Amino acid sequence: MSFDHLFENQPRWAEVLAGVVALLAGIFAFGFAIWLYDRDVLTGRDVAARPIALITVLVGFYALVMARRLLAARENRPAHLVSSATLVAIGLVLVAAGFLPVLFSGEAWPQAIEGLVLGGACIVLGVRRWRAGDHDAA
Repeated sequence: MSFDHLFENQPRWAEVLAGVVALLAGIFAFGFAIWLYDRDVLTGRDVAARPIALITVLVGFYALVMARRLLAARENRPAHLVSSATLVAIGLVLVAAGFLPVLFSGEAWPQAIEGLVLGGACIVLGVRRWRAGDHDAA
């Protein structure tokens, strides 16, 4: 039995709509990364845009993974919308992203607390799933 409420107890039209939105977001992210790389990196205007293009490709890739999971037939889909490893990785990114402004400005404590709470929740959920033996491949 799965307790992933992001993936269950939803009408099928909502899952299909979210899957189509994720598919469009993934396609847009890949297009934007190609455009950015072509416009800034290859021409030499802003070589520092390489990490932004790489991160955008990763976001686009995972948006396509989410679209595949949401658009799959109910009998062919994985147990969870987001895998355990992805939850832990997203949690670590949220914790780090929450504390980076504090390190640079020293004034963004509400954002740091929010990142710690949201990131901690993702990490705890991911670890609990991992220990329970519920790990889907992304």
